[in-house]
Amino acid sequence: PQLILVYFLLSLLVIAFWPLLVHSPIGWFYGYREDYLGPGLAMVRAGGLHMSPHVGSLYMTILLLCLYAGVKYNMVDAPRWQVAASIVAGVLLPTILASRSEMLAAAAIVSVIIWELLQRRSRGHWAFNLGFATLLTGGFAALFYLLLLKDLPLSVLFSRLTQSVQDLGADPYNLDSGLLRPFRYWIWGIASSRYYASPLFGTGGEILGYHNDWLIVLVSAGAIGITLYFIFVAYVAKIEPIYLVPFMLAGMTNAFLYAPQHFTLFMLLLGVTARLQKGKLSEAVPARQQAPPAPLTLVPHGA
Repeated sequence: PQLILVYFLLSLLVIAFWPLLVHSPIGWFYGYREDYLGPGLAMVRAGGLHMSPHVGSLYMTILLLCLYAGVKYNMVDAPRWQVAASIVAGVLLPTILASRSEMLAAAAIVSVIIWELLQRRSRGHWAFNLGFATLLTGGFAALFYLLLLKDLPLSVLFSRLTQSVQDLGADPYNLDSGLLRPFRYWIWGIASSRYYASPLFGTGGEILGYHNDWLIVLVSAGAIGITLYFIFVAYVAKIEPIYLVPFMLAGMTNAFLYAPQHFTLFMLLLGVTARLQKGKLSEAVPARQQAPPAPLTLVPHGA
């Protein structure tokens, strides 16, 4: 929870002081550059700590998955209000960054976190803390916006959400709009032609970004690669179904595999979860008690 809150606060500070941080040590470390979020040092769309709205939101998604694992396996050693505040912050950040896929991802993960919390005996306390944290964290974000982010247009968020509503009612196969527009449907034709150039083994490294991990694996590694990738994703689902969220949302609309700062943390989380499940399973199955040795019977010689 503390890491989520710190990351949320740092992201807000970067948004607020973006022009001052571009040429600072933190800007050098994260690769900040001009003309990325707007012309020059102007900011048209918030990018957060990682400069990119989707990359920043995806990192919060992985942190929320870590929080889910901590809650499920009783490994969170933090006050309830911090857990509740981190849940609210996890939803607020992708909303501020106007990342639609990660807004859905955060909503899905937060839903299962709240479900896990409400299964406990102190569900009344958790409900109160969640309500209190919503007011506290939401009020803090609103105050922060009014004081430091008032020049950042919220029209970016509203326009993207409005476009999403319009997409739901439009022709899903329309190349310029429609339900498939967030999935960059117009790129699929390019990927298809590249795939048929080497359908079995793939074309190797692809310099063209398809905004879709599945397409990248299919084109670059062919049928063999996508089969292995599907087996890996199925293994992830077997360990924890909610861990499929980055593959289904971020992986289909942007890039999850090619963001090492995210995927490395995710693989670490996957390994820890598998180990916890193995330990939980071994505790559920009692060790077999050894049968006492059979008594030694002396048989007279020649009997």
